[in-house]
Amino acid sequence: TVRATDPQARDTARGRLEEAKVLDKVEILADYYEACRDADALVVATEWHQYRSPDFERIKGLLRGNWVFDGRNCLMPESVREAGLRYRGMGRPAF
Repeated sequence: TVRATDPQARDTARGRLEEAKVLDKVEILADYYEACRDADALVVATEWHQYRSPDFERIKGLLRGNWVFDGRNCLMPESVREAGLRYRGMGRPAF
């Protein structure tokens, strides 16, 4: 199951997922912190400004797992690690 959010693509994504008949496997949320609740990992796949410097302490408290995968390399790895989370950026060395 995937919990996702995107401030610009929620409606478009919902339509595409419905066409692909997988909307029942994806929960689309408005709040990006709520998308982290009980998740095994956080995957950042878009680089909207509001996603660049989230409250990683809050995210740590919401996640069940401890991985943050940064597909856009828009996060500060040090900030992720300081919150006690593990970071993996695409094309960057693993920490």
